[in-house]
Amino acid sequence: MDHRRGPLVSARPRKLVQLASRDNFALHTAVARVAPVVEASMTAEVLADRVLDQRHLSDDGSGWLAPWRPARRVFDSRLRELAGQSVVLRTDVKDCFGSITPGVVESALVRVGCHPGESTAVGSVLSRLSEQGVRGLPVGPPASTVLANAVLVGVDRSLRGRPHLRWVDDILVFCSDMKEAVRTLSQLRRELATVGLQIAPEKTSVGALAGGISDSSSRSS
Repeated sequence: MDHRRGPLVSARPRKLVQLASRDNFALHTAVARVAPVVEASMTAEVLADRVLDQRHLSDDGSGWLAPWRPARRVFDSRLRELAGQSVVLRTDVKDCFGSITPGVVESALVRVGCHPGESTAVGSVLSRLSEQGVRGLPVGPPASTVLANAVLVGVDRSLRGRPHLRWVDDILVFCSDMKEAVRTLSQLRRELATVGLQIAPEKTSVGALAGGISDSSSRSS
């Protein structure tokens, strides 16, 4: 674990996946049925990629997600408020989208309250994409971020009652001291392991807010 101080959220360019129109339609049609339940399961600490009007989700994913710039401004404001008197634990999920399997998605959707049949339908689409060479969740489609949020709900719930923020797979927890930060990091490791995910050690640090906050994050970061 890195104890150096520095920007708490950094840009992590990812290669976007361009799905064929038929596959993009199938993915978003399946996820549209579960997206309202996933969104309802989110806590206020999750700032990125929230679903907008859940009643009228387009078949291609356009217009699904709240604009990231206003959300980022809220994130940065809350980060400054919380970080002032805290030891900040920042960690990142290693290869998050690429490591999320169809089975993990199906189980996560059922856990947040989605109908098993609808959850299976989503898993079937992801399995077909996997057979075409798409590893994990395809990076880029709005449906993928909805599913990633569903998988990470367990992390959010495990941190309930503790000051924290999550921006996609960047997780920041505001601790009283170093001991609490170390305990929390162990807890996060265990929680992520339950869905087949790991933290990225090279992107894990504990320290005070310093050097400002990177605003270079994008929808795909």
